[in-house]
Amino acid sequence: MTVMKKIWDFKKLGIVFALFLSIFILSCSKEEPIDVLDLNLALKNGDIFPGTLPVVEENILPEVVECELTAGQYINAGYVTFEKVGENIVVTYLAMNGWGLKEVHLYVGSPDGLPVNNKAVKVGHFPYSKENLSGVETWEFVVPLAELDPEEHCIIAAHAVVYNESLDKEETAWSNCDYKPVVAVKVKFPEGKNAESDGISYIDNIKGGVPTGIWCDYLGYNFYDIGGDGDEYLLVNGIHFPGDNAGNVVVSDDGDMITVEINTKYDMLKDNLGGSYLYVGTFEGLVNFELHNECPNYHNFPYKNLSDGGTQHIYDIPIPAVQKSVSFKTLIGASKWGWVSFIW
Repeated sequence: MTVMKKIWDFKKLGIVFALFLSIFILSCSKEEPIDVLDLNLALKNGDIFPGTLPVVEENILPEVVECELTAGQYINAGYVTFEKVGENIVVTYLAMNGWGLKEVHLYVGSPDGLPVNNKAVKVGHFPYSKENLSGVETWEFVVPLAELDPEEHCIIAAHAVVYNESLDKEETAWSNCDYKPVVAVKVKFPEGKNAESDGISYIDNIKGGVPTGIWCDYLGYNFYDIGGDGDEYLLVNGIHFPGDNAGNVVVSDDGDMITVEINTKYDMLKDNLGGSYLYVGTFEGLVNFELHNECPNYHNFPYKNLSDGGTQHIYDIPIPAVQKSVSFKTLIGASKWGWVSFIW
């Protein structure tokens, strides 16, 4: 009996040791994806936690970080902005392109605190949430900085359920901070004629930073996907060129520079460009760009060529160093898609 008891004791010790070893391996494997991440990916918002965090690089906009609200992995359903206002982080969802918000869920905190069950992100356990929104265009959460630990890495994950009535389609959406610049072109021709790049939509009038639903009907815009196959837009204006176009806009990039070519084809205008105005940047920056009559003032766009003559204007614009989101797969090995971004 004594020998059998000793054997059983050794077996129990072996089981306990195996359990501790498993826990150790699991805990190490849980941390590993975070350890290998490039933490230069943090949202670069200057002094987002002043006096406590080390100085970080400036973001593409000094006060607001804008990320696409990506539905169904590939659909642009709007955008999400992160902004430090006083001692809070304000997170604003804005649905667009025919989509509306049905639910929103937000997590801000340490990577270890992200609600996960068997490598599945549990949005129903996110600390900030609102459901039954009935397709509204915008929603906002205010997260006190005092709730966040400046000594730990901090991530932000913004989730939504969106619905497109015209398509009768519902999709899951996540904020994705990969940089997709907006390209907007305005062209002047001789004799006062003009055209602009056709686009996803026309810009809404803005009052107090809020779209009014009344179009600024002279300016369209397009989102450009860096690293893709390039884009081509038409130069159009229903008033001056009804049923036709005045040329095109060709956009491409080499990973470091975005190249925008503006071309005209109109013999009636002697093939001359009278001047061009170009905006390349975030959508948030465009709709709030030095407003004139509550519309973006293209006369003050950062890129312009006011020389008369010629059939082509070419711009080369540096791609800024910007935030890239981290996938759930990279962070926790999840099989389902979605992204988080590091605040610090």
